Formats: sequence, C-alpha cells, structure tokens
Amino acid sequence: MWPMKETILTKCKARTPKALEAKEKCKKALNDAKRKREEKTVRELELREEVNVSRVGGGESEEVTCIGSSEPHKLGSIDKWTRAIDPKATKSESFTQQKLNKELWKERTHEVHKYIARWVYTHAIPFNACDNDEFKQMVEAIGQFGAGLEPPTQYDLRERLLEEEYTRTKSLLQEHEAEKLKNR
Repeated sequence: MWPMKETILTKCKARTPKALEAKEKCKKALNDAKRKREEKTVRELELREEVNVSRVGGGESEEVTCIGSSEPHKLGSIDKWTRAIDPKATKSESFTQQKLNKELWKERTHEVHKYIARWVYTHAIPFNACDNDEFKQMVEAIGQFGAGLEPPTQYDLRERLLEEEYTRTKSLLQEHEAEKLKNR
C-alpha cells in the first residue's frame, strides 16, 4: 500500500503552489507513519529484551541453554509433520519447547492467539489491555519459559506476588522522587 502511495506522489505532475503544498503534506504524512512504525518496532524489541526468565537447573545447564536460545527455529521440509500446540497435553508428552516463526507458522500462531482471545473474552479483559507493555512482557516471559509452566495460584497472586509487586512499585516511586528532588 505504501509503495503505491509513494509512486502516486512521485508521478504527480501538478506544479501549482497548492498542489506542491499538498504533495509535501502527503510526503510528510507518509514519512511520519513510517517513522512511527519503525519506532514501535524498536520499542517492542526493547520490551522483549527486558524480559529475562532465569532458568534454575543443576546438571542440565547445556540442555536448558539450548532450549531457551532466542534464535528462531529454522524450518525444514520435515517440520510440517510436527505436532500442533495442544495446551491439554501432559508434561510427559511435550518434550521440547516449540518456537514459533510468524511468517511460516501462521496457523500455529493463530491457534495460540485463539487461546489468548478466549481467555480475554471469558474474563472481560478490555481489549486495550493487550497494547499494555506488561502484557507483551508477560507473553514474552511465558514464551521464554516454554512448555509446562504452572500458572500462579490465587494465593500466590493475592499474597506473595502482590507483595513483591508492591515492593517493586514502591522502589520505583522512591527512585522517581529522588530524581525529582535532584532536578529541582
């Protein structure tokens, strides 16, 4: 779509002041949109890099490192015969973490998105919550952890995790307060 609009702009032969002004506005709008998309992509990459799930393990460090690598899985001809993601599969059935490549695994990505959407719909989560940075970091952390992640219990959410988040938020506020006093 964008190359077509750029082509239309370059082919415009009108030389009146209004036409030139309109052409400049169009160029500026196209460049602004392109810049915003690039900034959004960079921001999302930065968010994903902030997520780091430490893996605790004894003698299996080589294997865990291999499983948790962030390199995309190279797809071959045999990959079309692999199992689809099934959240009902037991831990013993899911041997390795499956990496998703958006371009080549659109069907699998769509299946995962359906489970996320079902959860959003059944719990009346506002749609704009999916644009939240913490939501994106949560999805990345789950992906880094891999198969077999046990969800937190209600007790964990009410007690331990809430206390940890309160402490983290309080320390962030103190840092901002110190910065504010420093800049006065």
